[in-house]
Amino acid sequence: MKVILTHDGVNFPNNDAGDLAARAMIARNNHADLYVSLHINDTTDKNVEGAYVYVTSRTELPKYKEGMTILGNKILNNLNKLGIHNNGVINDILCQDHEPKYQYYDGSQADYYADIRHAMRGDTLDDLGEDFSDGSGIPTVLIEHCYMNNSHDVTFLDSEEDLQKLAKADGDAIIEYLQLRPKDEVVASMIVDKENINLLPNQTAKVTATVGPDTAKNKQIKWTSNNEKIATVEQNGNITAIGVGVANISATSVDNPNIVKKIRVNVEDYAVKFPKEKDYILVGDSKILNVTVSPSWIENKTIVWESDNEDIIEISQDGKIKAKKEGTATIKVTWKEQNLSKQIEIEAIQLDKNTKIEIQKYKIAGQYISKIGEKVTQKEFLNNIIVSNNLIVQIENQSKEQTWIGTNTKVKIKHKDFDILLKEYICMIYGDVNGDGKISALDYAYIKNDIMDVQKITDLNQKEAADINDDGKISALDYAYIKNHIMDVQKITLK
Repeated sequence: MKVILTHDGVNFPNNDAGDLAARAMIARNNHADLYVSLHINDTTDKNVEGAYVYVTSRTELPKYKEGMTILGNKILNNLNKLGIHNNGVINDILCQDHEPKYQYYDGSQADYYADIRHAMRGDTLDDLGEDFSDGSGIPTVLIEHCYMNNSHDVTFLDSEEDLQKLAKADGDAIIEYLQLRPKDEVVASMIVDKENINLLPNQTAKVTATVGPDTAKNKQIKWTSNNEKIATVEQNGNITAIGVGVANISATSVDNPNIVKKIRVNVEDYAVKFPKEKDYILVGDSKILNVTVSPSWIENKTIVWESDNEDIIEISQDGKIKAKKEGTATIKVTWKEQNLSKQIEIEAIQLDKNTKIEIQKYKIAGQYISKIGEKVTQKEFLNNIIVSNNLIVQIENQSKEQTWIGTNTKVKIKHKDFDILLKEYICMIYGDVNGDGKISALDYAYIKNDIMDVQKITDLNQKEAADINDDGKISALDYAYIKNHIMDVQKITLK
């Protein structure tokens, strides 16, 4: 362990704002693991006594507020053993001035004590420096040991021997917190026998955590749940499912809180569900009904389908319905193994004979619209899609900010009066791999990374857009097409 004094009576002998900032910067410049500011308190009230430890209010990383609170309590416990009253760890003393130099990077008020503020923020008095938001702040404790004008407290300051006892109380706590001991005694790793658990409500499971090395002195584990409405955990690793949902169980080393393992607990109940209570279909059309059978991990999910009016809606045992004529039918699905069933009402709609859907200029192949070109605005694109007044056209880009039609842009044509999707198309722009509506160096990089196995293109539509020469694979030829297009050597042909 290396200890650096920032105040030795010669360097920064005063206790003014400039000195406090300079001392904190010494800790910053030496990349200290901990900055300790030592003080003896004073007040006009001779009845006030005891020790305080001040820490930051910030919670960005555990090593700041949470970690320093742990250290502060260790220090105060040691001082209390000497006979000094424990006044607790204080973490909410903030600057009252609202100037930027008294605030943190997000505009929130900075800590009042300059030692803490400057060590965290990394600045001089007037110049903002590197911010601690990236974890670069120095964890800091400011220790007020006792009151030198209190008749009880002053007995701890009477001699060099008394002061050494204070120093030892501080030092022992710091040594314990920083785990300054033989490496083979410190927990450095952890494994758990389960990382993902599926449970039904009220079911239980046990997880065993093993820390290493074997020579570690304290192998105790602290178990916690991030959502006890979903799953609870006992301190022996026994987990109980409470409600449907997902909870993360954490196993944390008591000896070294930086060593943590998380266990994902997925709780599901037996159920058969449709996403809606009523659906619509056009007469003559067919589609698969979406139904969820849970728990997801159950292997036998055999269900039986039936329609109460096969003359209107016909249903097959794979969940595919066909609308034969106008009207309404109820579809029922039954999971006989669990004696569960669910119903959905299906209304078959006969469109007016004057209903019109016409896509001009662009190429239609199944569900795909192509031959669009790059940098086509939504307005320009919609001018080429003609529908009758009872229909609406919706454009869904990959992001709300995107204004151009790109690869994977969805075109949905819906009926105004019914919750029914008449047509859904996917746009395809060859060369626009990332789907932003233009052909650029980003697409060039996508293809290059795929060829070099840095990052494969997995989306099927993106793969299609990258296969510019239409040879069924992504290769250097496609890479060249992009490059030539960008450099205006040869533009990619619309197809």
